[in-house]
Amino acid sequence: MSNNFLGNDPSRESRHDEKLRARRAALSAIMVLLLVLLILLLLAAATDRTDILRFGDVGWPMTFGTMAAFQPRIAAAAEASPPAAAEKAAQQVGLAPSAEISARLRAYYERCGGERIFGRPISALITEGGRTYQWFERARLEYDPQLAGTPYEVQGGRLGAEYTAGQTFPRPAPFPSQPGARFFPETGYGVSGAFLRFWEQNGGVEVLGYPISGELQETLSDGQVHTVQYFERARLELHPQHAGTPYEIQLGLLGRALYRP
Repeated sequence: MSNNFLGNDPSRESRHDEKLRARRAALSAIMVLLLVLLILLLLAAATDRTDILRFGDVGWPMTFGTMAAFQPRIAAAAEASPPAAAEKAAQQVGLAPSAEISARLRAYYERCGGERIFGRPISALITEGGRTYQWFERARLEYDPQLAGTPYEVQGGRLGAEYTAGQTFPRPAPFPSQPGARFFPETGYGVSGAFLRFWEQNGGVEVLGYPISGELQETLSDGQVHTVQYFERARLELHPQHAGTPYEIQLGLLGRALYRP
């Protein structure tokens, strides 16, 4: 009596075996992929490098639509939060810094406060009209080859003056400088309190310039009203939610506001 008559079809059993082998191969491939992903996740957690999971400039599973939707949140976070928190917010949605810091500017950048003061670079090094410069979130650093080898070969651009061009601010009556309050006859404005402490501890005229306004109330990109004061090279902002930390006073994102790619 044949095997077919008894219900044992060799070709049918062969097809069944092939399906089992295919399923096992697929399962093995999935297990390997999961293992690789687990290793990458462990590496990212151990090294605090979320870029390990990025594909190109966009982190998986980001799409252009979701990335665009997150952009306003990142800008607000950078305005209202310490730079480190803004960096983490950017990393969480897969955004990498857009440029490297130019070697010509790096020494000045690091000496004068780095990312905490200037923010991250948002342009490459640009040379035009005899000027060489690079934009950062909170500043524009400029290199002057005619001053190479001097302390002034790299200086900050006058972003505060450029941002407020055409505006006028009330001038206070001159007052004698004293501890905690200083009057600058160079521009006719005074600086006091937390702004003065920050100014003195973070480069003074070299990094921030002279004051060009008194203290003002402005609504920033986080939707909150903050006390601010403009200087030739920056806008200082009071963030009381960070009182007692190095981020109580921050430079405004004037680089982002003025930079035009």
